[in-house]
Amino acid sequence: MPMLSVKNLTKSYGTNIAVNSVSFSIDKGSIVGLLGPNGAGKTTTMRIISGYIVPDNGEILINGNVVEDDINLKSYVGYMPENNPLYKDMLVYESLNYVLDLYSIRTNREKRIDFVVNATSIQSVFYKEISELSKGYKQRVGLAQALIGDPLILVLDEPTEGLDPNQRQELRSLIKQISKDKTILISTHVMQEVEALCERVLIINKGKILYDGSVNDLKNISTKQKSYSLIVKGENVIKLLNDRKNDLFIKSYQKITEDKNGNLHLQIIPTQTNELFLNTLFKFLVEHNFTIYEFVEQKQNLEEIFKYLTTT
Repeated sequence: MPMLSVKNLTKSYGTNIAVNSVSFSIDKGSIVGLLGPNGAGKTTTMRIISGYIVPDNGEILINGNVVEDDINLKSYVGYMPENNPLYKDMLVYESLNYVLDLYSIRTNREKRIDFVVNATSIQSVFYKEISELSKGYKQRVGLAQALIGDPLILVLDEPTEGLDPNQRQELRSLIKQISKDKTILISTHVMQEVEALCERVLIINKGKILYDGSVNDLKNISTKQKSYSLIVKGENVIKLLNDRKNDLFIKSYQKITEDKNGNLHLQIIPTQTNELFLNTLFKFLVEHNFTIYEFVEQKQNLEEIFKYLTTT
C-alpha cells in the first residue's frame, strides 16, 4: 500500500487553475522528484500535500486512509518550503524547540532534538544564531525543522537552491540517509539532482501531470531524431559520405573536429534508425577500409527532455 496517495487534486486562484486533477502515489522509502517550469503548479501541489493550502477538490490518503483536515495532515508531513524561511535572530537550538512547541510535543523533546541534530549534522552550529550560518547550514536547519516532528512524509521544495556543489552533495547524502524510513517528495530545477537522488519523476506543467515514471524511462523519451557519433580514419571520408549520402540513409552529417591523429569526429543524423541504416553504413565503412574507432548513439540529456515535454 502506498504511503502517500493524492487523488484528483484541484486548486484554482480566480480563473487560473494552478492544479488540475492531479493524482499519484508514493511508496515508503521512495524519493520522488516533482519537476516543472515556474508556474507549473508544483509548489501549490506540495503546499496542499503539506496541509498549508486546502484544495478545491480531491483527496489525500496516508497509508490508504483519507485525511479529512489540514491539521491532521500536518501531523504526518514535514515541510521545508522554498527559500527556507527561518527566524534568523534565533539560535539553532531555540528554533528547534520552537518547532516542537508548534507541534505541541511535550515528551521526549531532547531525544527528538538529538536525532535531528545528528541526522542533519548541525552539532557544530547548535548554539549559533541562524543569521550567522552559511547557506548550507541554514538548509540543514530547515531540514532539521521538517524532521523534528518525526513525520512519515517529507516534502522538500527546492532544498538545495543556492548551494555550492560541495554543499549540494552533502545535502543529497543527508536526504538519501533520511529516506531509508521516510517517504520523500522533492522539487528541484537541477537535473543532476534528479539523477543523483530520485528513483521516480513526476513532471507537471499547467497544473497537469505530463510524466510519471522512472528516471531511466524518462531518458529514453525521444525529443528529436536520433544522432550518432562516429570517429573514423581513412582517405576521402567526407567526399565519399557526401557522394553516397542517400544510399547510406544519411539525412545529414557534420564534421565536429579532426584530432591530431587524423581521426575524423562526425555527427550523423540518419533518415531512419533501423538495422538497414546500421548495416548499410558499416558495410560501406568496411568496404573502403576505414578504421572505425567509435560509433555510438548520442544520448539525450534530461534538460532537453524536460524542455521538450514542457514546451510541446
